[in-house]
Amino acid sequence: MHHITRNTYLIILVALIPFTLSCNRNADKQNTVDGTAARTNRPQDKIQKDIKEVTTSPPIEFETVQSWQIPAGGTGRVILIDRKHFNEADLSNLASILREKCRNDRYAYIFVFTDRKAALLRDKGAAGTATEAEYALMDKHYVAFYAKNSNTGVEDFQIFFDGPMGENTKTIRF
Repeated sequence: MHHITRNTYLIILVALIPFTLSCNRNADKQNTVDGTAARTNRPQDKIQKDIKEVTTSPPIEFETVQSWQIPAGGTGRVILIDRKHFNEADLSNLASILREKCRNDRYAYIFVFTDRKAALLRDKGAAGTATEAEYALMDKHYVAFYAKNSNTGVEDFQIFFDGPMGENTKTIRF
């Protein structure tokens, strides 16, 4: 198990968002004969299709434990899901639900936790004032992150199967 420290947690929260926002989506397009852009057949296209198939299952319930307005248009949230939904199929379903919920937002940042206490510690962790035990609790229960930036076209859902510092992750690009 990876143990998250105060500095690495801050790096995740602060560095992850700008990295996600700066991704260039032009690489996903190619010019057609008539000059319009068309999507290439990417592995992500299969993931998107799989998500649509998964969303026919009952929606995943979640609770918003914190929210804030993003000045440029949109909402940030910290949400809580039941630990039983911490699996690829349910989190992929949640990704689709969050995408639909945020369809009118220019920007959206959603932090997904499986423990209320860990979710409520997010601000303390981002401020660098959490204890080592609190960082460990957040590391254990911070399971996914949704980001949307309409200016760059970036819209991703990242799943952290072994914590945000782990190597077993999955990114769903919309």
